[in-house]
Formats: sequence, C-alpha cells, structure tokens
Amino acid sequence: IKNWLNGHMDRKLMFSDDIEYFYNVKAVKISDSERKIKRIGRFVANFTCEPYAYITEGQRKIKLGNALINRWEKTEPIYYIQGAGKAELIVNGYAIEVMVDKEIIIDTKLGLCFSDTGEIRNTAMYGDYDEIKLRVGKNNFQVSDGFQVYIKPNWRCI
Repeated sequence: IKNWLNGHMDRKLMFSDDIEYFYNVKAVKISDSERKIKRIGRFVANFTCEPYAYITEGQRKIKLGNALINRWEKTEPIYYIQGAGKAELIVNGYAIEVMVDKEIIIDTKLGLCFSDTGEIRNTAMYGDYDEIKLRVGKNNFQVSDGFQVYIKPNWRCI
C-alpha cells in the first residue's frame, strides 16, 4: 500500500461498494500513524481527489465510429490514430490535422500528442485540444480515409 499511497502506481481511489467508479487522487496526506509490530500498523490517510468520479467502463479503448453518445459530463478523451501520413479528425465540426507514423496518441486532458513509443510529438498536431473533448450528448466524428481511430472516452460525472 505504501507504493500506491506514494504515487508509484496508478493514482485511482476505488471503493469496494461501488467498483463501477473511481477517483483520480491528486495528493495523499498520512497522519496518526502507529505501528503495533513490524509489518502491521494503523494510519489515517486524507485524499485530495479530482472532483469527478470516473466510470470504469470509460477506461476501455474502443473503435471510433461516426457518433458516440456521452451520457455524463464533458470528458477529456484520449484518441489513438493509426495509419501513415496526414490525417484529419473532425469532432463535432471542429477539425484537427495530425501527421501519423503508425500510431499517434492525443491526450486532451494533458494537452499532449505523442507517438506509440511515448515520444512527445506536439508539433505533429495542428488544432485545439479543448475543441475535441466530448460534449454531453451526441458527438459526431469523421476521419480521413486510410486511418483508424480508437478512443478512450474517460467517462466522468460529478
């Protein structure tokens, strides 16, 4: 648990009575720690989390079609564009252009574009990250021929 609390693993807080949702932890403060024996102790952990509860199902990568319904709050998806060359992705009428070499990943929450190997490629994309976030309700998509797009929608609610 020490590795998780110190941020060495994922920063997700999930309650056993509601496993369909999790919270992104921003900080953990440990207090009132006491140790009975070497490997057993007791402590109080105060978590500072993002205000959103994320839907676990929204963490799966799915193939993007022409439309996607968002039944929750505005979300910050991650797009995975596969192919080669200059791709145009249109989200709700707003177009971005990106140079793709096998796969490019666009993280709208972080405002980053990177290759499948993790190399930052922000200069490969032209457009506004905020404009390709998923609004509440129906979202429409178009992509250039010869490219496939997958999305991790990051469904969330208050």
